[in-house]
Amino acid sequence: MLAIRTEQLRKVFGKVLALDGLNLSVEQGTVFGFLGPNGAGKTTTISMISGLIEPTRGDALIGGYSITRQPLQAKRSLGVVPQEIALYPTLVHARIWSSSDACTGWAARTSPSVSTGCSISWN
Repeated sequence: MLAIRTEQLRKVFGKVLALDGLNLSVEQGTVFGFLGPNGAGKTTTISMISGLIEPTRGDALIGGYSITRQPLQAKRSLGVVPQEIALYPTLVHARIWSSSDACTGWAARTSPSVSTGCSISWN
C-alpha cells in the first residue's frame, strides 16, 4: 500500500515554475526524506503534500486521501519533521507529545475516549 502518492503535482508562483509534474510513490512503512540543492522544489513539495499550499495542478494522496478533496483525513495520516524544529524549552516530553497529538488527532485514533480538539493550554 502507498503511504504517499503524487500525481502530476505542479506549482507556479506568479511567473516562476517551482515544481512541474511530480509523480512520486512512497510505500507504507518507508522512512522517506527529500535531499537536493536550494531551489529544487523540496519545500514546495512538502508544503503541498502537507496541505500548507494548494497545488496549481495535480494532487497528492496521503494514506489514500486526497490533500485537495479530503484535506482533514489526509493531514491526520501525515507527519512532517521540518529542518528546524521549534520546541518550547519549558515543556516536558509528555506535554509536547500530548499537544501535537491533540492537533493531529492521533490520540483519538488510538484511544476512543480522547477528544480530538486542538485547543491547548498549559498552566
